[in-house]
Amino acid sequence: MCAPAAKRELAAFLEEALPRFSVVRSKAFTGQSFHRITRGVSEETYEAVQLQLARRACELYGLKTDVLAYDTTNFDTFIATTTKSSLARRGHAKSKRADLKVVGLALMTSGTHSVPLFHRAYAGNDSDKTVLGETLGILAKLHAELGRGDRTLVRDGGFGGVQLELDLGANGYRSVSVLALSTTTARAVLAESAGKLKRLPGSLCSIGAWRTRVTFEGLDRTLVVVESPELLKGQLRGLASATRKARRTLEKIARRLGEQRAGTAKGRRYTQTSLKRRIEKLTAREHVREVLKVTLGGTRA
Repeated sequence: MCAPAAKRELAAFLEEALPRFSVVRSKAFTGQSFHRITRGVSEETYEAVQLQLARRACELYGLKTDVLAYDTTNFDTFIATTTKSSLARRGHAKSKRADLKVVGLALMTSGTHSVPLFHRAYAGNDSDKTVLGETLGILAKLHAELGRGDRTLVRDGGFGGVQLELDLGANGYRSVSVLALSTTTARAVLAESAGKLKRLPGSLCSIGAWRTRVTFEGLDRTLVVVESPELLKGQLRGLASATRKARRTLEKIARRLGEQRAGTAKGRRYTQTSLKRRIEKLTAREHVREVLKVTLGGTRA
């Protein structure tokens, strides 16, 4: 179930799975018959099955649903460019493979042990924010199936916007998200929090936090500044990796410029304008520009 494979391996999968709940012989299920059957399943039926499975899982294992985590990702496909598809599209691939069509996947998990409760596949060129807005009604159904009570949705910082916040509230959801440090509000609160952070109790004693109220994009919000040594380690690893990559590329550019100066460079030559754009792109990642200083000098030539 967790390792998608080619259609030719469908019979082997069914040989192991079907006897547990069906008397139908697995040999009756070819790739063609499987797709013919699944085309008869509507989106509404598919969602209803997911909701029933989620409710049963919560009943059996005592999964808490007052806090749910929501995130999206995408998967590369190797479908030919000429093959038409409503799902596999070229979009913003996480793998940075702009040459491949991708399929998006939105996933909702429980606050207990991060058990998946609901998922939705979507076209690779749809934005994450749009997909969350379109699935809010289904998520409200999911919570209604799982019982009444508080609903808090924890999501990535990429899912933002005033309209989305209002839609979440209209569907009965509180929400927790990350505020990017690039915003004026975040920078101001970060400066204000200096010396005010307090250690959390118990197993979270290594984490410092400070809470305040702010108005962000016209909405009243609680903002929490968090200082986590574990998170800092991860951020520093990411920053070191991005900086190393930028330095290696800059060294290649420097060698290429030396070849241009000596008249031995082959192919397209750098201009001052194109080089400036290249440097800006290399150092565009958050914080890289703050630690890696690049000076562009010389003449236009």
